[in-house]
Amino acid sequence: NHAGRYHCYYKTHVGMSERSEFLDLMVTASWSSGSKENKLSLIDISLATITIPQMLVHTLSVDRSISYNRCMVQLFFFMAVGSMEVHLLAAMAYDRYVAICDPLRYSAI
Repeated sequence: NHAGRYHCYYKTHVGMSERSEFLDLMVTASWSSGSKENKLSLIDISLATITIPQMLVHTLSVDRSISYNRCMVQLFFFMAVGSMEVHLLAAMAYDRYVAICDPLRYSAI
C-alpha cells in the first residue's frame, strides 16, 4: 500500500527545489496487471493463426487459389476476432481513462 503523505522535489538548473506542501496520496482501487493484456495477446495470436497458415500454403504450392467457402470462413473468423480486439482495446482505453480522470469512480466500474 503506497497511500500516505508525501513531499515533492524537482531538479532545477541550480540544484533541488524547495520541498512542497504535503501531498496526500489515496489509493482507490487496485488493478490486476495482466488480465486484459493476456486476453489481448491471445486475440493477437488468434489473428495470426487465422491468416498465416493459408498464406504459407499459397506461398509454397503451385495452386494459389482459394475456394469461395474457405475464403468466407477465413473472412468470418478474421472479422470476428478483429472485432473482439477492437472491443477489448476500447474497454482497456475506457478503463485507463476512468482510472486517470475520475479515480474515485474507478472502483465502482
